[in-house]
Amino acid sequence: MNSDQNINTGYFLPHHAVVREQKDSTKVRIVFDASSKGNGALSLNDCLESGPNLNPDLLKIILRFRLHKIAFCADIQLAFLEVGIANEDREFLKFLCIKKEGPNLDLSTRNIETLRYKRVTFGVTCSSFLLAARAGLRKCGAQ
Repeated sequence: MNSDQNINTGYFLPHHAVVREQKDSTKVRIVFDASSKGNGALSLNDCLESGPNLNPDLLKIILRFRLHKIAFCADIQLAFLEVGIANEDREFLKFLCIKKEGPNLDLSTRNIETLRYKRVTFGVTCSSFLLAARAGLRKCGAQ
């Protein structure tokens, strides 16, 4: 993530904490909402093209899955972190963060910084296309 203090351009991703008391490892995680709309405004997902569906046919995957004695499953959420974002596009994946927290929490502008994602974020309309396109390019031997 990059620090950037220009708040007049781009898009700020709304986010909130999700607390899961029953979890041992990650009790709190941050969720970004690219579908959130402001008053009379479009969401980031409304402004993005999803791209063509490059994912393989699900029925074929399920049928191949049943052909073998042993099968593997994986969560693809972290796979999105493998896809980088061009510098000029990072302005659209910004969010605000408090620099220092504590009992005397200062919410003035000097204690709030703007951060930008350097990697594709889960939940953004084009994320699935970008991940599949990157995988396809790797399969073909392109960098």
